[in-house]
Amino acid sequence: MMKTTWTRGLCLAVACAASLGLAQAAKPTVVSTALELDPNPALTRFEKELQAGYFKVFDERSGALVPSKKEADAAMKEAKRLDFRDSDEALARFAEKAGTMYAVFASVQYTARKQLVLSGRVVRDDGKLIKTARVELPRGDDTLAGRITLLSELFFTELGLARLPTFKEVKTSTPEVRVEPVKVKLVDSPPPPPPPVALVDTGAGQRSAGKVLVIGGAGVAVLGAVLLGVGQGIGGSLGVVSGNVPEAKVSDFQAARTLTGAGLVTLGVGAVAAAAGAVLWAIAPAPPVKVSAVPMQGGVMLGFQGEF
Repeated sequence: MMKTTWTRGLCLAVACAASLGLAQAAKPTVVSTALELDPNPALTRFEKELQAGYFKVFDERSGALVPSKKEADAAMKEAKRLDFRDSDEALARFAEKAGTMYAVFASVQYTARKQLVLSGRVVRDDGKLIKTARVELPRGDDTLAGRITLLSELFFTELGLARLPTFKEVKTSTPEVRVEPVKVKLVDSPPPPPPPVALVDTGAGQRSAGKVLVIGGAGVAVLGAVLLGVGQGIGGSLGVVSGNVPEAKVSDFQAARTLTGAGLVTLGVGAVAAAAGAVLWAIAPAPPVKVSAVPMQGGVMLGFQGEF
């Protein structure tokens, strides 16, 4: 029993470590509506440049995984909602159609004090408001597009998209337990002994599945590590300096990147499978233990049968 407990504890530790590593590497998925401009000629006549500056920052520096413009435009049409300023439900539907966990709305105003104000919010795909942000800068002497780019960087830093959870919290409730009083009826003679109870190992299938996942996941993870190592080895042997790849080695460099990416994905899939198997194995019901008693001269011999 102590050996089994120690083995399960080790598996749980490996599963937790693998899950933690994958969670740290994951990024939240976020889509953004077009930047809403205040109907001010000082802004609307530069709308194309302002939209380009805003989305360049969103795509490259927000720290989140974002869909392509084509995918976002298709999701916008499918959502059939444009009331993003006032409706969190509209943003949630936009995120759902884009296949992301979050959606961002942002608008910019040019105040009478010649201040540029960028404000907005991020909403989860279930309609929950996650965070709001508001940043402002003076108009300044540089180009309006340059000021919007800087303002967008401050806005996304304030929203903290890279720090958003990649999973939803699960609410659990403890069911109410009602204890009914037991009525005891006295009888003149004791009742007959109950029939023997057949012992059924309800956790055998779950433990077997957990072992298969642990072994299979470990194998996949090893394969991923090998692919990753081969890819990095090829890349390191090319002698690439400052990202400049000699024309003669472009195909080798692309092959190295492909192997490295495949290795990372395979390693992650294997680690997740092994972690899931370890958890499945650890939480499986323990096998039943059959106890038998044999009368002997001077005492009773107890026998135990089962898996320990």
